[in-house]
Amino acid sequence: MWIDHIHKMLVTNWFFLLAVIAGFIFLKIQGDWTNPYLWCGIAVQVGVAIFLIQINSHFAIIRTRTLLPGMMFLLLALNLPLTEHNLTESLITLGIAVNFFLLFLTYQEPESQVHSFDIAVLLTVGSLFWPPLLFFFPIFWIGFFRFQSLTWKVFLASLTGIIVVELCIFAWSVYCDDIDIFLSLLPPVSEMITPEMPVLNIYEWVIIGFALLLLIWEGFNLFVSGISETVKTVSILNYLYYAIFLMFTFSLLKNNSETQWESLTAIPASFILAHFFTTTNNRLTKLLMIVYFAFMVVTGLLLHSAT
Repeated sequence: MWIDHIHKMLVTNWFFLLAVIAGFIFLKIQGDWTNPYLWCGIAVQVGVAIFLIQINSHFAIIRTRTLLPGMMFLLLALNLPLTEHNLTESLITLGIAVNFFLLFLTYQEPESQVHSFDIAVLLTVGSLFWPPLLFFFPIFWIGFFRFQSLTWKVFLASLTGIIVVELCIFAWSVYCDDIDIFLSLLPPVSEMITPEMPVLNIYEWVIIGFALLLLIWEGFNLFVSGISETVKTVSILNYLYYAIFLMFTFSLLKNNSETQWESLTAIPASFILAHFFTTTNNRLTKLLMIVYFAFMVVTGLLLHSAT
């Protein structure tokens, strides 16, 4: 049937992924063809999408061959109207994707001090450019715990990563004989915790509402009805599901950072949605995927044509 045929092509055909990439670049560039920072930011975002596909292949999060993690990420990023995809924001998104890869490597590996240290260093360095990255420490510590790799050595390695970065900054400020360098780079905790409801337009509410309904449906499959997957896959999907709502909760602490939070939340959401749509044998779910794909493309076009 045509539904099965279109579903298979969307899931496995590189032509559709390349078409999404081309559309993503064209709409995000918005005629500013000579802006190198914008080009670099978009290139990093596309790189993140391809990296998510590789993460899925490496850990077999979705048991069948699929390109949907990368495609879903680009569709979600395309429909973030406040996101300008500047280079700093894009590099932060790439850093979080790398951290998820490092975290998945620690599954049932209690001797994961090196990966814990690397994650801490990336988060601490990134927080110099975007302080809310510090909220990701509990998110990744929860990941270590759920993957049965959280030991006192792993936790201390994480703290060591923070201390090493801060000591390097302190040493540099002493070398420059200017302690203000160190003080100016300390995280502004009071500014980071200012709870506000995000200001969203009608397009954003519809997009988030649609994605939220799909996530709730997949959550029902994960936690209530159960899915036919390996224990490792279920553990990763469960953790990513928790991570989405933790990231959404933290995003409410700083309203003017909602753009970056939306981009980062798209990473775990892409895996959840890709699993939901790829592994189904239900024709209604396949039809829903086609509708969702068309919906995201149309809203993306409307959002960018309005700007």
